[in-house]
Amino acid sequence: MFTKTSLAWNLNLLHKRSKAEILKFDLEVQRRSVWNKKQKQKLMDSLIFNYPVPPLYFIDKKETDEKAFYLLDGQQRVRTVHEFYSDEFPLAKDMDTFIDSDDDKEYELKGMFYSELPEEIKKALNATNLTTYTFSNISENEIAEMFKRLNAGTPMRKMELTRVDMPNQINTLLNELSKHEFFEKINISASAKNHFTDQEVIIQSMMLLSGTYTGFSGKDINNFVMGFINKDDSTKWHSESFMEVFDRITKIVDFLNEVFDEKYKYLKKVNIPVILKVAETALQDNVTEKNFWLWIDRFYELLQPESEYTLTCTSNSAKKGNVQKRYSILATHYEKNIKKPDKEDIKEDIVEVIPEVIPEYVPEINTEDIIDTEDISAVDTVDTENGTEIEIEIDTENTEINTDNSIENVPVIDTDDTEIDTENVPESTTESITENVKNNVPKNGKKNVKKNIAKKNATKKPTRKSKAISKA
Repeated sequence: MFTKTSLAWNLNLLHKRSKAEILKFDLEVQRRSVWNKKQKQKLMDSLIFNYPVPPLYFIDKKETDEKAFYLLDGQQRVRTVHEFYSDEFPLAKDMDTFIDSDDDKEYELKGMFYSELPEEIKKALNATNLTTYTFSNISENEIAEMFKRLNAGTPMRKMELTRVDMPNQINTLLNELSKHEFFEKINISASAKNHFTDQEVIIQSMMLLSGTYTGFSGKDINNFVMGFINKDDSTKWHSESFMEVFDRITKIVDFLNEVFDEKYKYLKKVNIPVILKVAETALQDNVTEKNFWLWIDRFYELLQPESEYTLTCTSNSAKKGNVQKRYSILATHYEKNIKKPDKEDIKEDIVEVIPEVIPEYVPEINTEDIIDTEDISAVDTVDTENGTEIEIEIDTENTEINTDNSIENVPVIDTDDTEIDTENVPESTTESITENVKNNVPKNGKKNVKKNIAKKNATKKPTRKSKAISKA
């Protein structure tokens, strides 16, 4: 059973211990800093005017850290005092005039930072005491239960309540992954992150990866996480099954961090789980980061407000049907546009109207339509303006060249292995030479044809802003 001690700590001591990092804010059940400026100013106003403030609750972990006190409840108050003493925010501009009860002296403190306060006010504030309770010899289960009881009257989001029920090991893993650079590129506000929305997205993604056919409601998330916890002892968990999914999502996050070089508007909570799920397929298919980006950026950029995918993102987006529909639409579009990127396979999407989602296409040249020969000797080159180069070897012993129908000014072919100079020959002339050779090669005298087709203006590598889709 735990033990409890009560002490009074003044604000100056509280600030000094916070600065020295003796006070810790990283108990796994703890919430992040969620107070806004107005709430912080209200607390300092209460402390200056001597209004009552709720006590602070600490956990003494001497067995792991002799100097540390871990905040169980009161984190927002302790952070606020420390930030005010560090001049991180001022008092409210509409603050009432402070009147010293000892000498009736008036003080106008509106908009002042701590460093700007009169010395008399600083001295009084430093001596202001807060009641603290410190618990020792307390188990993890008791910490979780006490936190829930202390916050029973405080509105908490379902993800915050789920974290209280999770083993510390899972909370630690989620905390670390949520610090990944990729999550800085997601459109989640600082306020939402303070309520662990980024970790909620991680769990939702794990639900899809594990094949769980479910929605993303708070109850669904809690049921999924509880599935990894030992029913007989909540401090124990099925680490192997959890880590199998967690390791997969870690690799996908690494991949997506390379895919996206900045924050894109479609990288938001409702889309991230289905993007992660399809990204795992892309990894298995060895799709490059650039090609995945070209496809996914095009998909979201061309979504219409009335499209079926968009409708699943509006009302009831966390419902099972909408979650599964979003994934189905995105996965189907991936299969059609990444796995089969040939021109004839890239068609208009059956769900979204995605025009021209095709790669830059260069048609193949059928050399059999240019010259119908097999083997000739004696070399010449015809360089046409469209970038096609034809190299021909002419066997002068077995081939007759009929020039009866040739155009005027066509150079005469010397059968003694003389090269044809076509450098300055007009386009119409070069076409005539090619046609002449084709028409006059004997059917039974074909010996040696060497064909070399070179595509001069090859397809350029698309940039990050290109809308083309390339083959993986």
